[in-house]
Amino acid sequence: TTSFSVELRVDGTLTESEVRVQHSWEESSSSNKTSIVARSSSQSPKSDSKSTQNQAQNYVPPPTQPFQAGETFNQFDSLQNQSDATSSQLAPTILGADVNNVISKQNDSNDGATRVSPRKGSGNLDSEATKVGKRPFYRIEIWRNNKRESVESIFKSEITIGRKSVKIPSDVQLDGDSEISRPHAVISRNDKGLFFITHKGKNPTLVNGQEIPLEQPVQIRLDDTVTICTFMLRVSA
Repeated sequence: TTSFSVELRVDGTLTESEVRVQHSWEESSSSNKTSIVARSSSQSPKSDSKSTQNQAQNYVPPPTQPFQAGETFNQFDSLQNQSDATSSQLAPTILGADVNNVISKQNDSNDGATRVSPRKGSGNLDSEATKVGKRPFYRIEIWRNNKRESVESIFKSEITIGRKSVKIPSDVQLDGDSEISRPHAVISRNDKGLFFITHKGKNPTLVNGQEIPLEQPVQIRLDDTVTICTFMLRVSA
């Protein structure tokens, strides 16, 4: 013949290293034998084509065992046990009080409440107490050109008022008017809560429009107007 075809199939009844050859001739041929070339392997035994054909023809498949339902359930139980063991390693079981602790921690982190960080201190309750700032004795409002520029809180019983200067600083500095002396006036408060002003500058100091004498304390009251050149001061509680 001028052409031929080879069909390979897997036979589950054969053991390892066994080959079954079955020929099917469509036309007559001068040769009645099929030559098989053995594979080069150190583990597979060498056998000729005749012995292979005889073994294939004389082979009887083993009887098939009946289906066992119990074996199927046992295999399923084994797989289920392996799955349970794996899940127990990945996620430990949480029971009893541990569940409450986990829920409590989650609620604490998601409750939306404002957290107050403890203040630095000795660790007692006093470190978290509200700090109350020192209250001023009184305040002085500073006005210029009918506009209030600032409000100064006074924490001393006696203060000096004068032009802004580095060499001779004042407690209340009035900047922008060279006619103001350094210092220009002194305001004091006695133990009874009375206020007095003493004029010290070269240019006059007025209280409610009246010029006060030099170096003589003059009593003033709350909301009285003190005029120093282009500035107007008012003492308030």
